[in-house]
Amino acid sequence: MTNSMKVSKIVQLLGYLGLIPFALPSIMVWNLSVNTPAEFLFLIFCVYSLLVCSFLTGTIWAFNINLNRSPLDSILLFLMPLISSFMLMALFNQALALSMVNVNAIEGIVSIVLVSSLLLSYVILYAYEIKLFEHKYYYKKMRLWLTLAVISAHVSWLLFFITRYF
Repeated sequence: MTNSMKVSKIVQLLGYLGLIPFALPSIMVWNLSVNTPAEFLFLIFCVYSLLVCSFLTGTIWAFNINLNRSPLDSILLFLMPLISSFMLMALFNQALALSMVNVNAIEGIVSIVLVSSLLLSYVILYAYEIKLFEHKYYYKKMRLWLTLAVISAHVSWLLFFITRYF
């Protein structure tokens, strides 16, 4: 097995293993009893999603630098997970929220907006990366499947909050 084949296998293994923290909370939330709070699962899911989204914007930044392109696009792309981070902090820590806003009263709406913004971030990052960078076939294929799985996990949370609050 050549070195590039070993690297592609490791990249794929790590990529697909990275789906576990997306998939488990997204499936587990549907198996909770009606009165069981889902906040802890949602917190795990959102924090991990933000970390991965930030990592992806960082890799796009590195791709741009290696190709002598302006990193400005990457910096602008980083604003998506940054804004989501502020919504996450406001949702899970009322001390960080403005004193005029009752976060509990708008928990469902904030949760839906947060998951929607993360979902949109992944779609935009995937479209941006595929349009501007020429990757190896295995990587393109892996990114497509990973992105579809991550989007599905986010849709699961969207459906959960829509059925729970509306």
